[in-house]
Amino acid sequence: MPILIRLTTPRSDTEAPPPVWQRGWRRFCLAGLALVAATGLAHAVDRKATERDFQAFLANEIWPEAQAAGVSRKSFDAALGGVTLDWDLPELVPP
Repeated sequence: MPILIRLTTPRSDTEAPPPVWQRGWRRFCLAGLALVAATGLAHAVDRKATERDFQAFLANEIWPEAQAAGVSRKSFDAALGGVTLDWDLPELVPP
């Protein structure tokens, strides 16, 4: 006849439930991993749109101000023609 040993003590109704990590740490870790992956994918998808918005900002906001200040289009394009966002900057917080 096998001997059964209870490894946990019975919980009374007045005790708080065990923490999440004790109830299902695997499920909790998988949910966290899925959340991180989802936010990373969403961020990667937004890069192209953010780059387009940045180029539109340069064309629609910065160029008219530069033109009003007397900057030629040739000088503007030479200075900002190939400008893109540097995604490696830790301070960069795109909208």
